[in-house]
Formats: sequence, structure tokens, C-alpha cells
Amino acid sequence: MILKKYLIQLYYSIIYYIPGLIREILFHLTEKNSIVLTGFLDFKWGKWHKSNWGDDLNVYFAQNLFSKKIINYETSILSWLFHRTNYTMIGSMLHAANRHTIVWGTGMLAEDMYPKEVPQKILAVRGKLTREALIKQGYDCPEVYGDPALLLPYFYQPSKEKKYRVGIVPHMYDEDNPIIHEWLAKNSDCYLISMKNYTNKFEIVDKIVSCELIISSSLHGIIVSDAYHIPNVWVEFSDKVIGNGFKFRDYFSSVNKSVQEPKIIKDLADLDNTSNLKEHFFSIKIDLKKLIESCPFKINIKSATIK
Repeated sequence: MILKKYLIQLYYSIIYYIPGLIREILFHLTEKNSIVLTGFLDFKWGKWHKSNWGDDLNVYFAQNLFSKKIINYETSILSWLFHRTNYTMIGSMLHAANRHTIVWGTGMLAEDMYPKEVPQKILAVRGKLTREALIKQGYDCPEVYGDPALLLPYFYQPSKEKKYRVGIVPHMYDEDNPIIHEWLAKNSDCYLISMKNYTNKFEIVDKIVSCELIISSSLHGIIVSDAYHIPNVWVEFSDKVIGNGFKFRDYFSSVNKSVQEPKIIKDLADLDNTSNLKEHFFSIKIDLKKLIESCPFKINIKSATIK
């Protein structure tokens, strides 16, 4: 047992900690502008690897919008030793926040998954449910809402050509669900959009916008659809997604969506019925001005109101 623990620690040191330490030292020596991010990010061998598109958006925001080099807090020895300020933004990462964390736009994964320590500062959260939960625990949390992924239309406008009747965006845990693949095999005008297998940061946006309707068990499949005004339906293919739907309802609370429960998909007939729900879609309503103004880094946007 002791040997196993040693080998595991050695593996993580070789793959994550040592390369990350070398990379961070080089940043400091060359005076590169960096940001320490707390998120579900894959930084093996000191390099970022695509993992889950929604979480990976943090990399795009840091590199392209804030002009920052990224340090992954989860494997950053120097950040731990010197108590560097770290940031949590896109995703359900509030439970990982500590007393050195600045929160901008993230949310709780479940209603009882609170930060492990009181964050240094909370600038904005994903939705009203996260704020309500934090307030009950005595946290100082402003009334500033919005998932930063909603800002994508202000930086990228894809082609609006429709290629598919329905796009299915499963949570990464649902991608192998046999019902999805059987249904797609019988519906040639429908398309699977993977959040873990993509080539560039805007590929997912392009694919979502190319569909007339999105059926999604992935939260960011819903958020991107809303941001680009693509009709969408929240579904559950399994019970593998943690949080009992809290993060979805939290997001919906910020954009005036009344949806409280997902459509449960147990067989092909359920997908057939769900694929006909396009007419029940209503555009979201959220003023993103406060989210933009609260950002800890400068974003060049003059106006950002989604109606």
C-alpha cells in the first residue's frame, strides 16, 4: 500500500507538478504576465490539453481576452507556497475556492457544495441560487450574475447557415449512451456535438449554431445555445451528472428561464418527443453590463445586453 501511494505521488510529480513548476519559474524569469486559474483544466507536462470545452473556455478567456499566460492552481507548487491569488471563472468550481480566490462568474456544483474557505473576493456568480446559498452561509456576494460564456457573441459571430434539424450535446459522461447513437442512426438530419472531442475553441459554437434545435445534458451546450438564440431543451440521459440539476437551475435563474426540471430520456420515443419542442423555446433575458464591469481584467466591450 505504501509503495502504491509512493508510485502515484511520483507519477503526479512527473506528469503535473515538476513540469508546472519549471513553467512557472520561466514565467517569472521572463516577466510574462500570468494568471493562476482554478478549474477543471488538464495541464499535463506543463501544457494545456483539451478536456471539456465548457471548462476549457477559461483558457480562451485568459489567453485571448485578458492576454494572460495560464498557471493551473491545482498543480502549482509556487502558488501554494506563496499564497498567490487565484481566479475561478467559467464552470461549477466554487467548491474549490479558498481564501486566496477571486470569483467571477462561477457557480456551485450542488446546493450544499460550498467553498472550502471564504474567498478573497466574490465579484459575480453564475446565478441567483448560488448567491442565495452563499448569503445564507454569511458570505458577502453582490447581485451580479452571468456565466461568462454568454459573452461569446461579442467576440465571435459564426455563420448562421442551418445544416441540421437537431443537435445533441451530451454531457461528457453521457456521450456513450446507446440511446443517443441509436437515435442518430435513424435520423440523418440530426448531429452529435461532443464537448470533449473538438479541434478549436469556436468549433462547438459553429456546430451549435448550425442546428435548428439543441438537445443538451451539458450546461454549456444550453448556455451557448441561449447566447446565440438557438432553441434548446435541457435533458437528462442518466444520473451521472453531479448536483441533481442545481447548476442548470442556477443558470436559468440568471436569464429568466422558468425551467425547473429536465426532460428525462429513457428511450427513442422520448428523444422523438423532445425533438419536436422547438416552438416552446423563449429567448433569455439578461443584462451583462454588471458582469463585464465586475471583471477583474479589462474586456473591450462597449455594450452587452441580451434580450
